[in-house]
Amino acid sequence: MGARRLVELKPIGSMEETVTAWEDGRRLATENHPSPTLPFNRAAATLTLAPEDGGTVATFEYRYVPRGGPLGRFTGPLIDRMLTRTFSQMLTAIEQAAVAKDAGR
Repeated sequence: MGARRLVELKPIGSMEETVTAWEDGRRLATENHPSPTLPFNRAAATLTLAPEDGGTVATFEYRYVPRGGPLGRFTGPLIDRMLTRTFSQMLTAIEQAAVAKDAGR
């Protein structure tokens, strides 16, 4: 815990994140630090892996506070769509890598 990294979010910018929880092979939680290029003040993410029916279920949770106070409510749905698309692509890439690894055995 406590490890930090710079995350590039193309095309909108980058942010620094810190690992807040780690359970080897089961759970990773991070806190995202404010960045002037991103549309939210703070955010936190949790990736959880759990065995199910001979495979693994990945659950990704992301919570954020949009910039702009009350006006931020209007940007929330747009940010939600962008994040859903990005995280869905990430989980699809993870699944493809796992399937490829299993096929290579």
